[in-house]
Amino acid sequence: MVQIRHAKLTQKGLFNHFRVTGSNINGSLGIGSQEESSLRVHTLHELNYKRLYQVAVGDFHTLALASGCTCLTVKGGTCKGLEACGADLYAWGFNMHGQVDGRPSQEPVLRPRIVPFFVGKKKVTHLSACRSRSIAVTSDNQVFEWGFTGSDGEQFQQLHQLEEPVKEVRIGLEFNLFLGQSGALWYSGAITQEGENVVDTYGGLINLTNRMPVAIKFKRIDCGYSHALLVDEDDRLYAFGAGLYG
Repeated sequence: MVQIRHAKLTQKGLFNHFRVTGSNINGSLGIGSQEESSLRVHTLHELNYKRLYQVAVGDFHTLALASGCTCLTVKGGTCKGLEACGADLYAWGFNMHGQVDGRPSQEPVLRPRIVPFFVGKKKVTHLSACRSRSIAVTSDNQVFEWGFTGSDGEQFQQLHQLEEPVKEVRIGLEFNLFLGQSGALWYSGAITQEGENVVDTYGGLINLTNRMPVAIKFKRIDCGYSHALLVDEDDRLYAFGAGLYG
């Protein structure tokens, strides 16, 4: 479990502490060791006093988008934001396929570490993680993937150029969902069940909104390994994907 404790701003300018607890298999907590300490709550000092924009938790690795500067100086009750001091993408945990930093290793990354690929090149705005891979969307609407990307895949390959800025991005084992600011929904990848393809769009990015019989705008999305949940503007719930367990 990842906990972001938003403390009330004080005269010292405390903005937040980043705390984690739960299983530490494969160094997934980022506490500097693989010691099992599920009954304790730990503070990740690398992220203290930073503004946390997004956190994505995979099976055994975590991504966190945090302000490039600390929030010790507060003006007008707010910390300097994304535009004022940039944002860094941190990652830690199991890295067998390079899902942390794009550099596959037998040893996990035991402390939060800035992902070097994006530094000075791209501004990450949204991210997601699942099992052995990670995805980031940049300010120019490009989608990058790293980790387990298939036998012929490359680390930090550009998957797509999206048509509009995204509101949310979520990924399953082999598929991706992108919710645009307009409420439009895009899908790519494949959903499999017991080794059989349920949905396969490896050929490219599909605009699901355009394929619906009536116009629907969505406001929330989420993914499991092989299924997805969608919420529209009228709070109606939709689902699709593998249905082996209902």
